[in-house]
Amino acid sequence: MNVCRHEKPTDPDDPLADQNIKDRFFGINDPVADKLLRRYDSMPKLDLPEDKLVTTLYVGNLADRVSEKELRQVRFIVTCLVLAWDIIAPVLL
Repeated sequence: MNVCRHEKPTDPDDPLADQNIKDRFFGINDPVADKLLRRYDSMPKLDLPEDKLVTTLYVGNLADRVSEKELRQVRFIVTCLVLAWDIIAPVLL
């Protein structure tokens, strides 16, 4: 059994059965992206505090093997991605 193999759905009513590689590449009429965005929209969101002086974010439910250094590295990467998106998004949208 090949776990990496992706098969096209056989149900003709399934929007994932009607995929086009160019649409997927350019993000136009992309049922896979639509499915992921719907899933994201249904996830709980973290509201920003009204008080701008609040700069602490609690991160819980982590295993003991995750160190503070690793968390700070992830935070740095995410911050870079967010900053890059803020620069790129206006050009793309």
